[in-house]
Amino acid sequence: MAALIARFNALPKRQQLAVLIVVPAVLVGLLGWMCRTQLGKLGPDPSLPTILHRHGPDNLWDQITTMNAQIAEKDEVIKRKADVEKTLAALKADIKDAEESLPGAAEKASMREVIERLAREIPSEIGVVQIKKVSINEEKIVSARDSGDGAAKPKNQYPSVTYTLELQADMNGLIKYIDALEKNPRFISVRSFQVKGGAVGEEKDKRKASFDLHAVRLELVTYIYSVDTKKRGGGA
Repeated sequence: MAALIARFNALPKRQQLAVLIVVPAVLVGLLGWMCRTQLGKLGPDPSLPTILHRHGPDNLWDQITTMNAQIAEKDEVIKRKADVEKTLAALKADIKDAEESLPGAAEKASMREVIERLAREIPSEIGVVQIKKVSINEEKIVSARDSGDGAAKPKNQYPSVTYTLELQADMNGLIKYIDALEKNPRFISVRSFQVKGGAVGEEKDKRKASFDLHAVRLELVTYIYSVDTKKRGGGA
């Protein structure tokens, strides 16, 4: 350092003046460039004067702004959590109520028992229903794998089961029976029915007309859970 000072003192006054002007100017320029570069990396931080704001690529302040926006979005989602959970709980309750009205795959036989039991429970003072025959027709469960072309086709999650009944009944008993079927907790719908009037005779003692029971053909339909439906809905 002493040698540099000695050399500087040995220079002519004009050169000393030039050194005193140029060196500080270079240092100021270098410091300014370094500051500008660092300010560009920092970005338009509002804590700095506007004159110092620089917009460099991928600057820190823009990253902070983007992160704050993402945090605000997450906060809005969190604020809606209670409402979403309440809505979801209501939907789950509705789905459970709806699915509990359908019989499971193992309950097809028990549904036939229900159909026959409801007929036997018609009070004799109201009417008569006598089931002669019940046949069951099940819809085939089709999955995307069974569709043949490998395409992802929707599955028939609720395949139908049709119960065809042949019975004898008077009109009052038939009306009461259909009403009992439709009010049963398990879903049963009357798809169609045909009624053939019973023969008309005459009671000899009372001299009144007598009516034989009508021949009735009923088609009842319900829907069952497939295995995939139980897995999707959590089972019943």
